[in-house]
Amino acid sequence: MRTTIVAATLGASAWAAGVELAVDANRDGVVVTRSAASPRLPEDRTAPDKPFLFWLNDDQDDKAYYESWPVRKPDRQDGVIRSARDLEDFARLHVRLPPGARGDDQLVFSLEALAGEPAIRIFPSEDARGRDLYLTAPDGGARQIAQPWNTALGVVSPRRPLTVYAATANGGRLRGAVTPLLFEGAGRGTGVLTVTHVRGGRAMRGSAQVHLEIRHVKEMYGRVNAPWPLSKKPWDVLDASPEIPDLTWHDDPMGRPFRRPWDEEPVKIVWVYGWLKQGDENYRMATVHSGETIFKRLWHRGYRGRLIMFRWETRKHTLAMGLKQSEYRAYKFGPVLRDHVATLPENEQVFVTAHSLGNVVLLEALKVGLDCDAVLFQQAAVPASAFDPNPDLALPAHRGQPASRYAGYLADCTVPIYSLYNAQDATWLGWNIVQEKFKPHSEWTKKYKPSPEGGAARLKYWWFFERPVTDPHEQLAFVERARTNALGAEARTAGAVRKAVDLDGRAFRFGSGHVSQWSLNPQRTTVFYNLVLDLLGQPYVGAGQ
Repeated sequence: MRTTIVAATLGASAWAAGVELAVDANRDGVVVTRSAASPRLPEDRTAPDKPFLFWLNDDQDDKAYYESWPVRKPDRQDGVIRSARDLEDFARLHVRLPPGARGDDQLVFSLEALAGEPAIRIFPSEDARGRDLYLTAPDGGARQIAQPWNTALGVVSPRRPLTVYAATANGGRLRGAVTPLLFEGAGRGTGVLTVTHVRGGRAMRGSAQVHLEIRHVKEMYGRVNAPWPLSKKPWDVLDASPEIPDLTWHDDPMGRPFRRPWDEEPVKIVWVYGWLKQGDENYRMATVHSGETIFKRLWHRGYRGRLIMFRWETRKHTLAMGLKQSEYRAYKFGPVLRDHVATLPENEQVFVTAHSLGNVVLLEALKVGLDCDAVLFQQAAVPASAFDPNPDLALPAHRGQPASRYAGYLADCTVPIYSLYNAQDATWLGWNIVQEKFKPHSEWTKKYKPSPEGGAARLKYWWFFERPVTDPHEQLAFVERARTNALGAEARTAGAVRKAVDLDGRAFRFGSGHVSQWSLNPQRTTVFYNLVLDLLGQPYVGAGQ
């Protein structure tokens, strides 16, 4: 059914009597239509130059745990919400009908394109009050992915208006003045979404509009790439010290260059991922599974700054093969991370956070002068002694031994450091084995040997030859054992660490998971992303309420 849309140019009295439409335009966690606005809760307004910006639902969240890769059928192509994880690709849309609305009244949605081919798919919301429980509470997510709430009412596009009965939009009955809906991005572009209240084929008084822009999610966060140019492993260089790689970074658009949103605030969070299997395909998967997931979850918590994903090339084979080589590379990438952060505007807040082995990159960046407002080490695969040389942290087998080269590595650091640790993380079993059993590194006829006097180690090869290990990074990665737990496993770390938080504590319950921040469904991680923003001094949805 096509209905002539009445232009929304009526006065306040008409708005009070007519239909209203709103999204969470100011991203404070509450959707407020005009008649419901108050000094405490301002109206959520959009405008042609200030559209509500959301992303295309282009991943494949069809699993109970994690998501599918490669993407063969994007979620926007069907009309069903197939998993709780898929719900982080939805935003809220509220329709407020005037008093006296009936279940057989109709809501006619139309979308005028201003650029591109915008489209959205609309779903009923299981929560009568239109809250964000679908995204923040496990039971709310479970209800939303059950019938009838997981089935679309239809698609709205420039060529296809959508007409639904008011009772249908409310799950079969009217539940109050507000009709709460959810929507996903189904087509890229900018447009004006209009709803008209129709009774008996006649448009009622007034209509309402929301300005929308649907983008590809890769246009909404930044990526930089620092390639590794060398093919030789450090122990393959026998007659001299290994070549110091000439590392630089560049923007990594991946076919979707970042476009600054109109409401971006002067805040940057640079994220450094951990140990990743090498290869472009694995990196593309990581941008979707982790980078984009982190961006979406911060966005839903109200973060308005920019997320930048820092790519550094690791080596990873089966089991722990490649771990030490990746640690060596991580030290070399530290100055590159420092240099990238130095290019960000001086008048903006800049934070850096890393996960797992990526924290070695962050460690070295701080060592060589990283200038930022604070850093957040997440389950860091870095010896705790680098931050706190307290001998009480030494593992039983190393008590009474001379201090290691890691001890006090960041003793002079003035940047605020926070540590998110999890002693139950299963990763630490393998990390500890590598430290104790596979350092110093040996391979066939080549073997690193520590100096008994505590000086430079030596690389011995064949039977009669050797060279000194003069590169401190080569010694740390291939010779020096950690004599404490990893920072990410240690509750007692003080020294350079301002605050440590247990990710297996009652609020989080990450258990043995190493990547729970993005592998768990969003309903399980709300409190984690609140914590991240809180530690970095950033406002978030629900803070102070």
